[in-house]
Formats: sequence, structure tokens, C-alpha cells
Amino acid sequence: MSLLTPAEENALFNTLSDLTFDDTCNSWRRSTDKDPVTKEDVPQLSQVLEDRKCGLDRDPSALQRGENIQKVEYDAILHIDTEADFAPGDKVEVTLANGAVEIYIAGEQMPYADHLEVQLTRDRKVA
Repeated sequence: MSLLTPAEENALFNTLSDLTFDDTCNSWRRSTDKDPVTKEDVPQLSQVLEDRKCGLDRDPSALQRGENIQKVEYDAILHIDTEADFAPGDKVEVTLANGAVEIYIAGEQMPYADHLEVQLTRDRKVA
């Protein structure tokens, strides 16, 4: 049993994540809008998160075996505060502490009392 309320736990996680996480992320979600002239659906990317503190954890169990090293893909887990909004298929850009930028596609999320874990798959279209 926790001595903190869920709001207090989230506030504590946010404070700890500012001290612990060295990465930041941005995310975008696909949607469609009607073109006022043609009345056709027009795909849009809307930004959902901007410069949000996070931690990227590469999951070695997700390695796929291939005949050569270039066929190896890996997944990662994004650790972020519970107020972050993700949906499967969101584009996620993670800027690592060393300045490197990696692009992923969001998958299933696993909510915990003090943080959210989002499964990520490397976006091979931009690699």
C-alpha cells in the first residue's frame, strides 16, 4: 500500500524523471481532415508531445535473428510520465543524451502507477 496518492506519485515520478532521464521525445499522430475544396480526406500529422523528458531502454530480447547484421531490428521501451499521450502507430522521435536522434513507431503501452512504458519499433522508412 502506497503512502502517496496517485497524483503525488506522478509528481514524484516527474521530479525523479527530470533528475534521471537524459533523453527527450516528440511524438506525432496521424489523422485525416477534409479538404474544403475537393472534399477529399487529406492525411495530417499532428504533434502530440514536444521535448518531453524520457528514458529509452533497448530490449535485447526483441532482437530478430537474420542472416546478416543489416537485417537485425530491435525494439525499445520508452519510459515516460503517466500524463504522456500515446496511441499505437504514433511517430516517436527520441533525442538521446549524446544528441543522436532515433525514430520509432509506438506500439502497446503499459501504464504503471508512477510511469508509462511504451513499446517502440524502429521506423525503418527513415533509417
